[in-house]
Amino acid sequence: MRERNVYSRVEKVPSIADKPSRARAFQSRASMGTVSLLKDERGERVLSQLLTFPAGKNDDAVDVCSQMGMVIDQAHPGIVPVREPEAPQFDDYVPTTRETQDADSWI
Repeated sequence: MRERNVYSRVEKVPSIADKPSRARAFQSRASMGTVSLLKDERGERVLSQLLTFPAGKNDDAVDVCSQMGMVIDQAHPGIVPVREPEAPQFDDYVPTTRETQDADSWI
């Protein structure tokens, strides 16, 4: 971040519950179809760990996925700046006042 002068907010997300409870956020996202995995050996490993949890030997992928699910649930939505509406532009419109009117004007 320092090299490119591009900074972002960094927050610590504590893992306060047991693993099955933490994994619920990711599980709900997966059930809605909003999770995609790589279609290669790494994706197969993650899927295997997710499907065998909690009885499986390895659960590192479950830890990572549960943290990602919690962070996404707690993430603040992007803020779009509000643009002020522009005043309507009239072509060739010149406002008149009494000082700018001709003497033969009917106003």
